[in-house]
Amino acid sequence: MISFEQPQQIHPEKISTKEQILSNPAFIRFAGGFESYRDLLNINSDDKNKEAITERMLDFYTSRLNNVNKETQRSAVEEELFQIINIALQECRENNFSKDNFANRLATSSVINLFLSEWNRQESEVEEGSDMIHVNELIAYKKEGENEISLHIRPTGTESTELISKIFDGFQKIGSKLETGEIKADRIIMKSWLFNKKMEKITRLILGNKISIENTLPDDNDVTATQHLALQYNKKSLEKFLKTGEKPEVRQVIMTRDEFVARFKKI
Repeated sequence: MISFEQPQQIHPEKISTKEQILSNPAFIRFAGGFESYRDLLNINSDDKNKEAITERMLDFYTSRLNNVNKETQRSAVEEELFQIINIALQECRENNFSKDNFANRLATSSVINLFLSEWNRQESEVEEGSDMIHVNELIAYKKEGENEISLHIRPTGTESTELISKIFDGFQKIGSKLETGEIKADRIIMKSWLFNKKMEKITRLILGNKISIENTLPDDNDVTATQHLALQYNKKSLEKFLKTGEKPEVRQVIMTRDEFVARFKKI
């Protein structure tokens, strides 16, 4: 879920903002989850199944929004986001949700700057709240201790066809910074739903055949956050969760500095 720290303000005209939203691949992925929910409810004639699907979708979205700020009341921005999501969920149940209406509602709200900031990160940008430092629009790293960093694949407006090349580009930049000492770490840890067993061949293509892909602990907070992003931006993951209650598998890869630098050294 997006951070509620206020980013630098963006002030495009309302119409151009809507067009910008509709053309953004991150928005298309995000809205695609609501379309999947709508379609599952209206294709399935089993009322018990519909009830389970609805319960899972509401638990995923509204329970998280309700818990954004447990100790104090929601801010005006948080409340507006809560209302926008609830309206979208209601439209799905009534079979009249559309990307166009959703984009228009976001474009005319005070939360749009939060979304546009999250979907359009820049190199060297530091995410408020998480302290993740971007090396490109997709890949960010975070200092975890004196000798360890974690790498993260973030929500992005990058086209799906460019994701692999952007991952390579980001990892090469990390490798270069490790080699020069700009980033000081002896251990690099990555946790991702993209490391699941079905995608292991792609993982090894990127990271190398000799890497060890390990299971993660079920109570790991990073796993919960990673699963949330997968459900929010990947239709297949959300559809599987809505149908079965099964959340995406998250596994991890740990590499030494030397291993990472050798793998992603620019030729």
